[in-house]
Amino acid sequence: MTTTKLTVHDIRTGRPTFTAIMPGWPLRTRLGRRSFSPDWSTLVWDNNCEVRLAKRAGDGTYRQVGAWQPPGWTSRGDGPLCYWAPTFSGGRVWLVVGPTGGGAGKVASFDPAALGSQPREEQAEAVTLDAEGHGATRIDVVLNGREGEGSSGTLVASEHALVSAEVRLTTDTNATSVLYDCRERVDHRTLLCFALGSGQVYGAVALLTADRGARTIALRQGVPNVKGGLRGAYLAPDHKRVALHTDDGWYLADLGTGRQPRKAFPQLDTEGAEVLFWA
Repeated sequence: MTTTKLTVHDIRTGRPTFTAIMPGWPLRTRLGRRSFSPDWSTLVWDNNCEVRLAKRAGDGTYRQVGAWQPPGWTSRGDGPLCYWAPTFSGGRVWLVVGPTGGGAGKVASFDPAALGSQPREEQAEAVTLDAEGHGATRIDVVLNGREGEGSSGTLVASEHALVSAEVRLTTDTNATSVLYDCRERVDHRTLLCFALGSGQVYGAVALLTADRGARTIALRQGVPNVKGGLRGAYLAPDHKRVALHTDDGWYLADLGTGRQPRKAFPQLDTEGAEVLFWA
C-alpha cells in the first residue's frame, strides 16, 4: 500500500489547478479519466473483486464511502463472482461482473448516489465496455492499403463504438515492424493511435477507422513525424488537440491539420510524475 498524489494541470500553461490525495492506494490500481465523475467529486476503482467508491473532501483527499461486493458464487460452479473495470457514464457507474474461474462476463451498473443499492444487469456477454456501457469483443483485423500489405492487428469494439486496437505494420523497405497503440477514442468510429518506437509510417499519431464486418482497419496521419521516441499521446477533451510526450519533452499538436507540434509544458519535465490522461 502507498499514498498517491494526483495533480491536475492547466493544459494552456502546465500549471497545477488542484491536487488530490488518495491514501492507502494499491500500487496495481491504474486510473483513467472515467474513473472519476465529470466534476471530479467521486472516484471508483476495483480491488479484490469489489468496486469501491470514494468522495473528495475539502482538503483534497478522496475518502472511501462505500463498496459493492459481488453476490457470491456462480450457479455453474465457476467460482465466486468478481466485479472489475468500473467507469462513470451517464450519471451511473458501469462495471463487468463475471466468475473468477473464467467464462463470459456480464455488464451491470449502479447509482453512485445510492450507497448499498444493488447493481442492475444491463446486458449479457461482455468482457470490455465501450464508453456507453455496451459490451465489446476482441477480433483479429488486417490493415487496408498498399502500405498495409501483410500487416495485421487486433481490435476491441462493440456494435456501437471502437474501444482500442493494436496494429503491427510491416514495411516494404526494411521488413521491420512498426507498432501503433490505440487507447483513446476520437469519436465512435475513430481511435487515436501513437507510434511505439522510431517507426512512424502514418505519423507520430495516426487515426484509425474500422470496418468491423469486413475485419479491416485503415490508418491515416493525425500528427506528423516527431524526432526521438514517443512515450505517449493524450487526446484533449475537445478531441481537436493532442499532447505528445517525447524524449525531448512535451509538445502540443492540432489533430489532423498536418502542422508540426509545438513545445509546451516545461514544468512537467521536472516533476517526474506519471501522466494518466488529459483532464
